[in-house]
Amino acid sequence: PIELGDFLESIAADGSFEAVAESKQVTIWKLDGGRFVGDRDLLRSAFENVIRNAIRHSPVGGEVLVEQVVSIGGGWEVAVHDRGPGVDEQELGKMFEPFYRAAGMKGGPRGYGLGLAIARRVAALHQGSVVAERRPGGGLSVRFRFPATTS
Repeated sequence: PIELGDFLESIAADGSFEAVAESKQVTIWKLDGGRFVGDRDLLRSAFENVIRNAIRHSPVGGEVLVEQVVSIGGGWEVAVHDRGPGVDEQELGKMFEPFYRAAGMKGGPRGYGLGLAIARRVAALHQGSVVAERRPGGGLSVRFRFPATTS
């Protein structure tokens, strides 16, 4: 069992340490608590990959928002929002494929195009999903959705 709020705060704190070095910040918005049964190490890897991508693509002085929501039905969602350059609509689904790099990113920030593929695989192993959406006003939102579990 994982205490979701504490777990996310720990991951966000690690990301914040990296973000500060680039004059960026990571903020967690915890709307609800909750417990989840899952593989702690795999989930940490998935969330870290998405948060690090958001930090990497955010502008200097930007904020990455990690939002946790637990639904009435007991399922839960974690969303990571940034104000980076975003991704074209037709690339949103492709960006979770191994080694895929969005147009304009190939010569840019470091990486091999594996982080989001890992995140998708981890979500699937937990009977969940992960999707990316263009964010109104610019940037990207990556949303993990997981069903209710018993602890």
